[in-house]
Amino acid sequence: MRSFAPPINLSRWLAQFSTLEFLKERDMANWYTADLHFGHARIIEFCKRPYSSTEEMNAALIRNLQNCVGFDDDLWILGDFAFEQASDTQKFENWFHQPPRPKASDCGQSR
Repeated sequence: MRSFAPPINLSRWLAQFSTLEFLKERDMANWYTADLHFGHARIIEFCKRPYSSTEEMNAALIRNLQNCVGFDDDLWILGDFAFEQASDTQKFENWFHQPPRPKASDCGQSR
C-alpha cells in the first residue's frame, strides 16, 4: 500500500517567509523545495493551487522564491522542476538569473 502526503500550497508556504524580519538580517541559508512543476497546467487542478493559469503560477513561484532566497543563499530544488517542452526550459533557467540570483541545483527530473 502506498501512502501520499497531502499536497502543500508551496506558493502560500513560501509567501509567509517574505514578510518575516529574521530573513533580512541573517547569514547564508540553505533553502530546499521540491516539485515546483513550472509550466504544468494540470498541477493547478491536481494540487488545488490558487492560480488561473500557468503564467500566473510561474510568476508567483518565482516571485516568492526571489522574496525568500538571498543572493548568497543556496537553493536546492528536488523533484520535478518543470513540465514544459524542451524548447521552453531556457525561460525557466533565465528566471534564476534575475536578482537576487540564487545558486540553483535541480536534483530531480524535468519533463
